Formats: sequence, structure tokens, C-alpha cells
Amino acid sequence: MIRFEVEGPVVVVTFVGESTDDEFDGYLSRMSGEIERASGPVATILDGSRAGATPAKQREKQARWLRQNAELLRRKSAGTAFVITSPIIRGVLTAIFWIERPSHEYTIVETLPEARRWVNLQLANATREVDARRR
Repeated sequence: MIRFEVEGPVVVVTFVGESTDDEFDGYLSRMSGEIERASGPVATILDGSRAGATPAKQREKQARWLRQNAELLRRKSAGTAFVITSPIIRGVLTAIFWIERPSHEYTIVETLPEARRWVNLQLANATREVDARRR
């Protein structure tokens, strides 16, 4: 199961157990929409602390999505925080980034509070940069 929460400029995606291909496709589609619709910088928390294994097909889709959305992420993403507690999932994430390194800032943390602190800092920095360019 994949749950979305949109909290202003922060999109929190929580992965619980293993996701079907349809759920994963929906997650990628919704991520694109949330980022495109954002009026300013957006930050994402991908909470994988309760996720199951990610099949190779889904890892490939994630890498393709990163590649296809690189410019959008460069323009609008203040960063992505990955909440990863499992060494297996850390390995999956590492494999995805071997295929396609994110075009935007990211961090890997162990807890949701750490992720929230990091994305809030990233958003504050991104907002200051936008304000400075407007002057």
C-alpha cells in the first residue's frame, strides 16, 4: 500500500508492505502531478520504514521516472528525504541511484522526525533562493 499526505509544500509518501505494479504506477503519476502543481518549491519525504521489497521492475520504473522528470525536479524540488531503516531497502535505494542519480538534493535518514527537519531546512533555503532571485 502507498499513502500520500500533502502538507503544504511537503509531500509525504508512506510505503507499507509490498506495492502492486498498479499502486507503484499510481505513485509515480501522482508524484509528477503534485510537483507540477506546486506553486513554489516542494519537498518530498519517502517513508520506507514499513515497506516491503521493491521488485526489479519497480526499481526500473523509478529510475526511468527520475530520468524523465530530471528537469522538473531540478526546477521545483527542494529535496527528497528517504526514511529507510532496513539494510535491504537501503540496498534497493542504492541500486536505483546507480541506475539514475537524482537531479536534486536528497538525504537518507532513519526516522520521520529527521526527515521532517531536513525537508523544512531545504524548503527554507529554497524559498530564500527564490526570493533572492526575485529581487
